[in-house]
Amino acid sequence: MRSRIAFSLIEMLGVLAVLGAALTISTLMLATMIRSERLTRDTGDRLAWRGNLAAQFRDDVHATVALPEHWSAFNRTPSCLILQMPGDKHVVYDFRDGQLIRIEGAKRQRLPLPQKENVEFSVEGSRVILRLQSRPAQEIVAVWRVRP
Repeated sequence: MRSRIAFSLIEMLGVLAVLGAALTISTLMLATMIRSERLTRDTGDRLAWRGNLAAQFRDDVHATVALPEHWSAFNRTPSCLILQMPGDKHVVYDFRDGQLIRIEGAKRQRLPLPQKENVEFSVEGSRVILRLQSRPAQEIVAVWRVRP
């Protein structure tokens, strides 16, 4: 009886088919992991941004002595909030064209927004309400009271 020194064509095709299936499955798993990592990173960035905005906003609201309807060229609207600070200083939060800008005197600070984020302000008595809404709808509401 003769010993075999090579593989048959059928055996080679079988091995290639198994390797192709394993490669396809591993490629799909890698694509899913990359998509999941991107979503996790975007969510983390959005949460960090919201935390930073809330901290800055909280500090400003706690230092507020009044909530004027008008100041300089600004009017209080759902997209614009005017805070009067001690010493007749003012801080304005202005959301326009998808950008949130914090204005303190001559200093304009652009607060970077995650994509598809909407900001809305409202004042109810001594309460200042900040609404952050991403699209698709996921709303976070934060309420702070202005000290009398």
